[in-house]
Amino acid sequence: RSSRHVCRLEIHFEDFEVGVEDMDHKYCSNGFVEIEGIKYCGRRKGERIVVDFGTEKQEINIRFHTESAVRYGGFKIQARQLDNNCDHHNSIPHEFSPGSTESCSKMHFSEKSLQILSPHYDSGSYQPFLDCEYTVRKSTSNICALEVKFDAFALEESKACYKDYLQIGEMRLCGKLPFAATRTYEFKSDEIAIKFHTDANGSDAGFVIMVKQIQC
Repeated sequence: RSSRHVCRLEIHFEDFEVGVEDMDHKYCSNGFVEIEGIKYCGRRKGERIVVDFGTEKQEINIRFHTESAVRYGGFKIQARQLDNNCDHHNSIPHEFSPGSTESCSKMHFSEKSLQILSPHYDSGSYQPFLDCEYTVRKSTSNICALEVKFDAFALEESKACYKDYLQIGEMRLCGKLPFAATRTYEFKSDEIAIKFHTDANGSDAGFVIMVKQIQC
């Protein structure tokens, strides 16, 4: 981390061909790039991910591993430290109460694909009193849908998801989803809002999702 004002790292896979990802997107064979415990393999050219530094972490680890004599194209990535919309990272209270709420700053994206993680996913559980909002805007006029792949999803379960939830458009999700479950959401306007809300009680691991804009 270059300064205390930085809160996230944006990584752009300018070119990426490393190992093989199985058809169920569960395993990497013959090699991978590991970023903060999450493995990336196969072909991912053009994708972007955003990794959260959290409140105390000073570095983000990127590890490259190969397993066989089979050769692949390799990778070229660009990493950019982000210091915008970071106020909530520098003012997190040590103890939470109904009167002290951590609000995630609203973030807007127009990339064709990117990864979104719940705050502090690498810590093993999310915090209470979160209200995060990520707005995905169409990258071009011929985009009709947003494909969301759930690489990890575990939120507190409740009837009608009234406690903790991830809301994509008008649909709320909670509980657990299988690895690499994929759902598609229609753009009813030029943007789709993704909202993450947590209440005072209960917690779980959080989520890692990959969103991809789909042409008409």
